[in-house]
This record gives sequence, C-alpha cells and structure tokens, in this order.
Amino acid sequence: MPSIVKSGWLHAESYSGLPKHYHPSIEIILITKGSAHIEIDGRHLYARERDLLIYPARQTHFDEFFSESGSGVENYFIRISGLQLRDLPGDCVLPPGSSPVVPTGTFADELLKLFQLIYRECTLRQPGCSTIVNRAMLGALLIILRVSERERLEEMDETRIFCCQALEYIRQNFRNDIKVGDIARALAVSHSHLTHVFSREIRLSPARYITFLRISEAKQMILFTQQDLHRIAKAVGYGRYSIFISHFRNQTGMSPEEYRLRYNLSSEEDCGDHIELA
Repeated sequence: MPSIVKSGWLHAESYSGLPKHYHPSIEIILITKGSAHIEIDGRHLYARERDLLIYPARQTHFDEFFSESGSGVENYFIRISGLQLRDLPGDCVLPPGSSPVVPTGTFADELLKLFQLIYRECTLRQPGCSTIVNRAMLGALLIILRVSERERLEEMDETRIFCCQALEYIRQNFRNDIKVGDIARALAVSHSHLTHVFSREIRLSPARYITFLRISEAKQMILFTQQDLHRIAKAVGYGRYSIFISHFRNQTGMSPEEYRLRYNLSSEEDCGDHIELA
C-alpha cells in the first residue's frame, strides 16, 4: 500500500529550490501559479500553470519556479513511497525516460482539490485524517495515471520543442555575455519570432528569463557556498557588480548580503512544507 511521506505547499515571489538533488520517494508537484524550468537527465524542460511535475524516487533533478510580472509562484506537492505499478519499477509513476512534465487538462481543478485536501489533513492531523489522506491520494493517483497516459500518446508540439531548445541554450550560456540575438541565431530564427514565441509560452521574455536565471544561480551560490559576492556576480554572467546588485534587488527585494544573512536553506528539511520567501 503506497503512503504519503510528505505533503507541502510552496508560496513565494520566485523559488529556485535546492541544487541538483533527489528524494528517496516519488515527488509529484501541481503548479497552481507561475511556471517552472526543469533540468533532468541533461534535458531542459518547462512547465506551466496547471501542469504536473512527476519525479520518480532517487531521480536527480533541478527545478526553479518563476512568475510573470512578479505575481508570485505557488504549488502543492506530495511525496509517496511504496508505490508499485504493473510493468514499472518500484516508486515510479511514469516509464523510465519519460518527460516529468504532464499537463492536467480538464482534471486540473479536481486534482487541486485533492492536493489541498491532502495538505490540510496532513497539517491538522485530526482524528481519521489517515483514512481521508489515503483515499485522496488514491484518487489523485488514478487521475494522474489517466492524464500521464494521455500525454504519452501525444507528440510534443513544435512550439514546446522550440522553447525547450531555447531554454537549453540559455542554461548552457547564461554565464557568458549572451544577448537575445545570440539565442535567435543559434536556433536559426528571427529576434522577433524568438521573443514572441518564448514570451507567450514561458511567460517571460528571453531577456528577463536570462536575468531570472542568473539571479537564481546567484541565490544558490550565496546560500550554499561561502564565495565572495563579487566572484559570484562574475560567475553568473555580470561584468559590472552594480548591475548585479540592481537585478538582485529587483528580483528578491534585498541585497545579496541581506539575502545571505536571512536565509539558510542548506538541507532539504529546512525547506519545510509551507514556504514563504520575500
């Protein structure tokens, strides 16, 4: 019988998560606000509001969440152990090698209610909560299996492939002095076409996404290393420290020094079930 080992809710302005990591159990995330960039098995993918992210146990990955116009990000997540599906390895929902991004389509609202119910019951721990949580978990799994099977039968559309290629190029080159024109030339498209498609799908312009990625990487280095802040700025692609400071303040509301003092996310457990980041 599968069981939930952790349930949580994340609410933040943006969130770049842990460095590349894995969990000993299945992790299923329902994005309820914002978008996400995922790196897994050397692939760069993205997910949108109402999509699921499904990671098998012990699958190394990295994800970061961002929003359009600073409206914030939000998701619910559950971690499940002891799941065994026919023809699949243990603690796995999708076939090995599948994309972890699964659109929920018309089932989004129903899944949200189940995730909210699980989170509320796990938080309050009132009498009978185990029965309610188990039933809600099984209901959610049945829906997830249905939508994931449907997704596997559909080909990834050209737009999603194009945006994944753009994300991969940015991820590999953001530490250099890249411009939007460099990305467009690498993908053999015009500047305007890249900007239009990328902005529509990712919900940020290419230029804003480069900035977001640089600051997200800087936040990781600030929290998980003791490197000098000037060296961190250069490492993430900033030739001028003053520009780094300006972009960092715009994205976090504080200076790098203040950020290092305020947060210490050095372990998975420190991230908690309910996350509030400025």
